[in-house]
Amino acid sequence: MVHITPWACTEGLFDIAGKLLKPNGVMATYGPYAIHGEIAPESNVAFNDYLKEQDAEWGLRDIEDLEKEAKKNGLTFDAMFDMPSNNKTLVWTKNE
Repeated sequence: MVHITPWACTEGLFDIAGKLLKPNGVMATYGPYAIHGEIAPESNVAFNDYLKEQDAEWGLRDIEDLEKEAKKNGLTFDAMFDMPSNNKTLVWTKNE
């Protein structure tokens, strides 16, 4: 959801996860992401451009920005798994 909604929705997701998850609770996000400012492969670059054409507030989010949002809400970036079609699953854990 984080790439096809405005950033405020991502802020809301992490905010509510920080409030509702119990200590050591887990949240997972799935989709394409930028990693340290880089979007790869070219198909994800094209997808990001397409999303931004649909709505300027949409687009692939950088994992670093998500980590900052997570920390503000008591969550830690725990793991990243490669998935089909150049997507990733990111795992976030609620701090104790």
